[in-house]
Amino acid sequence: MTLYAYDAAFQPNLTQVKAHGGIAICRYFVGNNPDWQWKRVTPQQVRSALDAGLGMVVTYEGVSDPTLTRGYGQETARNALVDIRRCHVPAGVGIGCYMSIDVSTPPSRYPAARDYFDGVNDVLDPAGYLTKIYGQGGLIDYLCSWRRVAGKQWLAAPTSWPGYNPSSPNVAMVQLLQTPVPGTDQNRVLDPKALGAYWPDGSPYTPEDDVPLSDSDIQRIRQVVDDEIVKHLGERAVTNPDAALNAGISTRISADRKAYLESQLGAQAVTNPNALLNAGISPRIGADRRADLAQQTQDIVDAVLAGLGTAPGGLITKADVADAVRSVIDGKFLSPPSP
Repeated sequence: MTLYAYDAAFQPNLTQVKAHGGIAICRYFVGNNPDWQWKRVTPQQVRSALDAGLGMVVTYEGVSDPTLTRGYGQETARNALVDIRRCHVPAGVGIGCYMSIDVSTPPSRYPAARDYFDGVNDVLDPAGYLTKIYGQGGLIDYLCSWRRVAGKQWLAAPTSWPGYNPSSPNVAMVQLLQTPVPGTDQNRVLDPKALGAYWPDGSPYTPEDDVPLSDSDIQRIRQVVDDEIVKHLGERAVTNPDAALNAGISTRISADRKAYLESQLGAQAVTNPNALLNAGISPRIGADRRADLAQQTQDIVDAVLAGLGTAPGGLITKADVADAVRSVIDGKFLSPPSP
């Protein structure tokens, strides 16, 4: 069964939307942008869609390519946030806001677009909403590779725009050229659970996985995992001489952990308890070695995070992170990650 979402400047006929396979509508959350008040969504329209059993795809209209700067990203995201809150769209539950880049953007402008989405993330991320994009395929793939947008995105219809590819793993929805519902554009939904829509209670399209983490969530968890690694490498294997006995390392600490410790701290620091003095770390392993260890733990965390992601679009969930922390404590990720 093919699923559709219908985007419109005005509230479409919801009965017709559902009759033509619609599971969601896409409306414009433009806030205080004076140029787009005529298509601004209202709280009642959002409620009407939800009451009809339809999801609401949050979209911001009004981004123009010449103004792709971080400051402009912050400005447009603040405008979107006005209406997101005005329409009572809940935060922290995996709902995204699609910033519409409705122009053909040459690849030379992609870094500017990245700056723009840095500004969007500055506003939406701490507010509890995912940053998404409606635009051309090449820009979607670029921003996904730079982790400036979350999960899967909305592909614009023009096939001549760079990187058009409806089969891209970064695409949740594709805009079509024709529509059976007057006053709308029809969009084929490829992955409804990765759409980041505001779904009504009980919707079968609400993601079953835990809520995807934002970048700030990942940064906080990254620090937790860093602390766990340092604690278990430092306090158990570095500060406790008894743990460094039995052929240089306790039998409780496996051979692969020994190899990792030696590669990072040096064989002498692992096998020689006399090198483990001076407040728990040898003078030879001073602040610079702590810095090296911190960098290595960061690399491990990056590898762990890169290998996870069970939510729609490969996003990392809180359940993933809990598993990762347990794995770190168990020592499973203390060997250098495979290339």
